[in-house]
Amino acid sequence: TPNKKSRVHLLGGFLKCSECNKALQRKCAKGIVYYSCRTYNEKSKSKCTKHSIRADALESAVLASIQAQVALVDCMGKIINDINNKTDNSQLKQIEKMIAEREKETEEFKQLSDGLYIDLKSGIINREEYFRMKKMFSEQITRTQNALQCLLEEQSSINQKADTNNNFKNILKYKNITQLDRGLLAELVDIIY
Repeated sequence: TPNKKSRVHLLGGFLKCSECNKALQRKCAKGIVYYSCRTYNEKSKSKCTKHSIRADALESAVLASIQAQVALVDCMGKIINDINNKTDNSQLKQIEKMIAEREKETEEFKQLSDGLYIDLKSGIINREEYFRMKKMFSEQITRTQNALQCLLEEQSSINQKADTNNNFKNILKYKNITQLDRGLLAELVDIIY
């Protein structure tokens, strides 16, 4: 906070000189607030050049820049969502079909494995055939379950990607801003040069 005041100025902590990368200093002269390079003003006139900007002009420029970026994100968001929705929907349908197939295969192998004991008891197969076939069905069940797990993870990944695309909405809440405030700057701005 400046000079032991209770609040931070709107742009305080965001402004840096584009030449020397040091913080800009807020000054007031004849009722006009402006920002200038602290290095030039306080340290050495040879380490940076004299430059300053009026606070009202700077705030207008920052607001216009944020509005332009939000509009760009809005356009990009719509395009990306359209592309992702078309791609993701077809991928999800394919994955859901493959999941159903793997679940059906797993169930069929389990039924075949369970039926082996009856075949052994009724004399259709001998003990050697029983153990060989039991092992083969167990391996098939393991393979189909592993494939099923991979498909479920891929399905989850696509669904998470859809959630990530909704991050555009966080920025779009500022779509109709007409005035800057500290919260907006804290969320959208790192540094203003």
